[in-house]
Amino acid sequence: MNLAFAHPYLLHTILSLAALQLLHKEPYNTAYHAQASSHNLAALQYARPNITQSSREHSEPLFLFSAYTSLYAFAEPPLRMLSSGHLYPADVIGDLLVSFRMSRGILAITASNKDHLKETTNRNDELWPDETAEVMPTLEADFPQLLRLLDLVGRLCKEEHKHGILEAVTRLFAIMSLLQRRSVGDSSMRLIHTWHMHADPALSTLWEVRDPIGMVILAYYAVLVNLRSNVWFFARWPPLILDAVQTSLGSEWQEYLIWPTKEIAKKAVESQKMDT
Repeated sequence: MNLAFAHPYLLHTILSLAALQLLHKEPYNTAYHAQASSHNLAALQYARPNITQSSREHSEPLFLFSAYTSLYAFAEPPLRMLSSGHLYPADVIGDLLVSFRMSRGILAITASNKDHLKETTNRNDELWPDETAEVMPTLEADFPQLLRLLDLVGRLCKEEHKHGILEAVTRLFAIMSLLQRRSVGDSSMRLIHTWHMHADPALSTLWEVRDPIGMVILAYYAVLVNLRSNVWFFARWPPLILDAVQTSLGSEWQEYLIWPTKEIAKKAVESQKMDT
């Protein structure tokens, strides 16, 4: 906490997330959303002069600032929806993609402060270690849905984009498999929030133009998020993403949404049972 008090942009970012968490607990208390927005704006204003500079003093707080700001961008849209009294955000997919773009700021700040971060935090060269290798030998057997999705990408994506998108889809399912083997509170849930950061840019292009294949892949991403729907900043996204994808796709694509729909509905039923 001393680091946050020494760097106002980090402190305000932490306070913005704290306000969002309070809003999650009291979703119709609009004051919490106003507080979150105010702290987020202050954090961005304080951070702006330091973001373009590489220094030992700011390397770690800027890294944390970028991570928390990315999380804020991800957590805020569903809660804004509630605080404003609307049933759904105006553009669920658009809000999600904005949060994806914000996440890439972590990579940029890490790259520009790489040497300083090694000195101050002893971080590995990689942003986070990849633990998915252990699930790869049985991945296709564990998830028949993966083969179906890989076949779809292989048949319909442009040749020059296939490899990158196939890799991203495979890694998506690998993270699902890993999280199913880990306890609910295990730190590997961070991979949910970083999967898209390392995905091939071709996949981002599909999302931006609302290409049907990109939308189908987002439905499977909703299943990944749903695996940790007990965590407050993941909780509301899965049904929102799935509903937005279903709305954007024609009937010819609905067969690819059967499994995501079942998985998200099943988790909702389990959560209701636990609440009663």
